[in-house]
Amino acid sequence: MGFYSTEINNPYIVDVGCGSNKIGNSKSVVGCDMFPSSDDIIQAAADDLPFESGSVDILFSAHCLEHMANPIKTLQEWCRVVGDDGVIWLVLPHRNRTFDSLRDLTAVEHLFDDLAENTPEEDMTHWEEFRAKVILSGHRLVPSEYIMPAQENKFTYFNSKRLIHHHVWTLGTFIDLVKALGLEVTYGIEQVPGREDSFSIIFKGVMHDSI
Repeated sequence: MGFYSTEINNPYIVDVGCGSNKIGNSKSVVGCDMFPSSDDIIQAAADDLPFESGSVDILFSAHCLEHMANPIKTLQEWCRVVGDDGVIWLVLPHRNRTFDSLRDLTAVEHLFDDLAENTPEEDMTHWEEFRAKVILSGHRLVPSEYIMPAQENKFTYFNSKRLIHHHVWTLGTFIDLVKALGLEVTYGIEQVPGREDSFSIIFKGVMHDSI
């Protein structure tokens, strides 16, 4: 499984989608990313982690879940690895304070439809909205290198690099999702200190059997 080391079987903290900014340098913190930036990062998709069920105490992820076409499927995987006793700690972009500000919030019902339909990561449902209302909107936070591929309608460019924000939340709408999944919210903050664009939430528990 990519760069995974068999010497780390039960990490204390896993940072999913860490890029080059893993949450900590301790040996108890293990980073995972589809595009590992160094040999100490596990190469793994966010919805297919190489850890035993219930083996992770804290799963942390920042600005990753919005890039997943099927978020509930991903959350199922994260709940699996933390089990009954672990927690999931997320930092996510707040719709109102990011380049997603012109977009509609994602409805909980839509996410359940994605799960029922087993929506793949190649799904183009939100591509035109993301392209028009984000990349080509003129928003000051859009990276300049995104403009030409978007003008040329290169979905593959954005999808292959997992650059698309498929889903859009605020703290309140994400809490609605967590509660609909039967998970217990233990902490939430509307704005992360030092990160104006983000909210944060911590939750634990096991999803409803019917999900």
